[in-house]
Amino acid sequence: MATIESPDQARTVLAAAQAAEAAHDHQEVVSLLTPLRDSPHLDPDERPGVLWMLAEASFNLGDTTAARGLYEEVRTAGRADFAEGAAGRLKLLDGDAAARTATADGEVEGSPEIRQVLDAATFQLAQGRFDDALSLFTQAYNSDDLWTSGAAEAGFGIARCLAGLGRWQEAKEYTDYLRSAAVGTEFSAGVSALADEADRQVGAAAAAEDGVQGREVQEQLAAADGAFKVHDYAGASDLYYRVYQLNIVDGQTKALCAYWIGECYVQMQAYRDARLWLTEATNASNLGYAHDAAARLAQLDQLEAGEAIVERNP
Repeated sequence: MATIESPDQARTVLAAAQAAEAAHDHQEVVSLLTPLRDSPHLDPDERPGVLWMLAEASFNLGDTTAARGLYEEVRTAGRADFAEGAAGRLKLLDGDAAARTATADGEVEGSPEIRQVLDAATFQLAQGRFDDALSLFTQAYNSDDLWTSGAAEAGFGIARCLAGLGRWQEAKEYTDYLRSAAVGTEFSAGVSALADEADRQVGAAAAAEDGVQGREVQEQLAAADGAFKVHDYAGASDLYYRVYQLNIVDGQTKALCAYWIGECYVQMQAYRDARLWLTEATNASNLGYAHDAAARLAQLDQLEAGEAIVERNP
């Protein structure tokens, strides 16, 4: 395990972990904070927050055993706000474990089991674990015991997972059906919004097949924004790049695209590519994206500084 050799190094590693957390790079957070958590150079006042960050990263990576142990530590670390959050997370982990027991035989039977599975699926979806959530929502959706609003909830969940995975045509098939099937349920408005987004994404892909024309640029950008919002970062970056490379767009639009392509790469932890695009956005200093791009580049610098300490002190 790496050794933290001074308070300055401890602060640098903590700043790097915070930058990694902002990029949703959970594995990097674990790598940075594991040697820091018990370091004598860590400020004692920072330790509850470090444990919380480490627990959250383990939680998001699906390492439920490590997460559970860390949340238990957080509960006794002396910070009431973190302790309350840890108690809530432990309840979610209990629910997730119950759902996995319910689906172990390949069937979800009865309202209590279905409710457990739907809650666990929603939890997985919120953490961006789209494949796991999709599996759970699908098992609930296929249950013979599912009620009407439960079917809408499961179907909407499936569509959201497919959107997050960039599988927009499949998402559209679900939302087209749910536009009518979810009427009268609490999911109707959400279904309608996602259905509109799926239509936009499928339409943008179709428009690109014969080349994006001037009037279609804003539609492509809207589709890129929509893909980013549902965490389809690969799809969003493709859409932004499609607009960026057009000769018909102005410098403002190119700067916008460069910035958001960089953001997509940050969220995909492709930091080298992110630097290239964010640097381009900072160079467009009169076009409105330089400040945000520079701030993100500073975070990447912090991340590299922390990594360097951990890597040279194994």
